[in-house]
Amino acid sequence: MHRPLPLLASLLVLAWTAAGCAAITSRQVDRDFHRPVECAELLARLDGLIGEAGVRDASMAPVRGFPYLRTNRFLAALGSRVSSDEQKDQWLDLMRGADLESRRKEVMNLSDSEVRKASGSKAGSPDRAELMERASVCSERLYAHDRSSPRFLDHVKARARVPDEYSTGMRIVGLHPLASIPVALVTQKVRNRVLKWYEGDMDQLPVRGKLTRYVPERIALLTSDTLEERIRRASANPLSVPLLSGKEQEELLRLNAPELMVDVAGPYDRPGALSGVSGGPRVDGDDPAVYAYVSHALLRGKPVLQCSYVVWFPARAGPGSPWIERGSLDGLTVRISLDFRGKPFMVDIMNNCGCYHFFVPDRRAVALVLSRPAALDSFVPQWLPDLAQNQRLGVRIGSGWHQVERVYVAKPMEEGLPGISYRLPPYEQLESQPTPDGRHASVFNDRGIVEGSRRIEPFIFFPMGIPSVGSMRQRGRHAIDLIGREHFDNPHLFDERFIFR
Repeated sequence: MHRPLPLLASLLVLAWTAAGCAAITSRQVDRDFHRPVECAELLARLDGLIGEAGVRDASMAPVRGFPYLRTNRFLAALGSRVSSDEQKDQWLDLMRGADLESRRKEVMNLSDSEVRKASGSKAGSPDRAELMERASVCSERLYAHDRSSPRFLDHVKARARVPDEYSTGMRIVGLHPLASIPVALVTQKVRNRVLKWYEGDMDQLPVRGKLTRYVPERIALLTSDTLEERIRRASANPLSVPLLSGKEQEELLRLNAPELMVDVAGPYDRPGALSGVSGGPRVDGDDPAVYAYVSHALLRGKPVLQCSYVVWFPARAGPGSPWIERGSLDGLTVRISLDFRGKPFMVDIMNNCGCYHFFVPDRRAVALVLSRPAALDSFVPQWLPDLAQNQRLGVRIGSGWHQVERVYVAKPMEEGLPGISYRLPPYEQLESQPTPDGRHASVFNDRGIVEGSRRIEPFIFFPMGIPSVGSMRQRGRHAIDLIGREHFDNPHLFDERFIFR
């Protein structure tokens, strides 16, 4: 009867010990690296102002103790592969680049007074470019200084980690093992409902409004030989990571951009550009846009490219949506993963809250879908359709609930329904966009959440341990499993769920 109190005390002691260890290791870094004071103070002052202003870029995780490095789950996974000096240099350069890119967005999102304070000036026009140049120079100086330490790489490897999106404390308080049973039953019930959409002819799917075809406004065409050669050339580096130039990334995203077939029954079904800089998030259905970015994962342990397409709707609403999920703003992400030749071997899709994640693998690439003891199996409602040269995928999206009802081969433009063109802006525009007062702001807060997209789900799914569950999230912050602990950007996701031929 009295066991909960000792258990709670033990957990508090464990948390205190972990915090103490974190502080000790941070002090150890300070003792090991006697850094140039001016640069250390500049980055510390800038980080402090960014934190106070609440504009930290949540898509990347700082490497604790190294203010010029940031990581994501893919970069963190590369750390275990680093052995040679060339691999070490490339890995650290990638994390330095990630930090500078995040800082660029953060500096853009600071107020003028905060930029002046970070620069150490009290008057005059705030010069963000000059501040970023100083931050870049200091990044280089601190890196050059630290790497002379014989323990440098060990320190970095120990700290290049990304915290997960799950709260163990919430799961303990919510009695997760018991609460997960009804959640698993409901999840399976929903999956059974979804599976019925994938049976029979797509033309027989119910339509609540009017099927509307959205197509990318600029289509790239490449021969398979050209793409394969481009990927091979881009992978010729110590870590074998296919690193495309900005222009090459744009072409790849246009090459694989999917057609969207949306059942439009109301204004909440019209995809468009998202702004969240004043008055809460707003989607402009008169400006169709799909935000895109390139990322990396691992296939049989080797780095591959991924193209992600993020669609936003004004709301989850209408008779087709569950009442507990209704609210302002909705969206989904379609991710197309490419093999070493540049051919799609996997499509996986989720809503932008991290909910309803599922896989559409290429049957020719997958030998076995692995079962998951004590967890929900991977949801595979269909296989990837065969794509001929320069064909693109289509995604059928239902009204209101905005669930994907089918993945198909899109017809040529001159066939089928007339199409509405959508823009393909870079995802970065969501993370730093102009405001009416001349500043910039992210649609996400410093926890990676879109303010104003909250649902009532946290009151119901609290025991699952995902803070702000149901809210729309930034890339790198998607928990996709209510029962287990899984993230959309886990680079090992495919290798852990499938055996490939």
